[in-house]
Amino acid sequence: MKRKYFAYPYLLWMIVLILAPLVLVAFYALTGKVDGGTVFTLDNLKNALDPLFLGVLWRSIWIALLATAICLLLGYPIAYILSRMPARRSAILSVLFIVPMWMNFLLRTYAWMNILDTNGIINSILVALGLPRA
Repeated sequence: MKRKYFAYPYLLWMIVLILAPLVLVAFYALTGKVDGGTVFTLDNLKNALDPLFLGVLWRSIWIALLATAICLLLGYPIAYILSRMPARRSAILSVLFIVPMWMNFLLRTYAWMNILDTNGIINSILVALGLPRA
């Protein structure tokens, strides 16, 4: 098997999660509804220069820059300290930094378990509709 085939799933994800949303944003930015039909227009871009929208844009950019600066100020020193520690202690502290990031995934998994459980929401609705319990 050629190694280039391993890149195909990544390319698919890149198209679906990056390229498709960009195309949709461009489509909605350059089109508008006129008499029930979609037509090409630059009105949306002209409206983006409205002071209200510019205020929101600048606030969003400011928050993004501030979050980036905070992450850099915290992340680089911590990474440097971890790189200078003995391997065993560094591994333990790395896990302590990473485990809280798993909480979202863990909670989502438990939510799906409750939804799809034998006594879960979906099965309860299906039983109420007269279908046999799974």
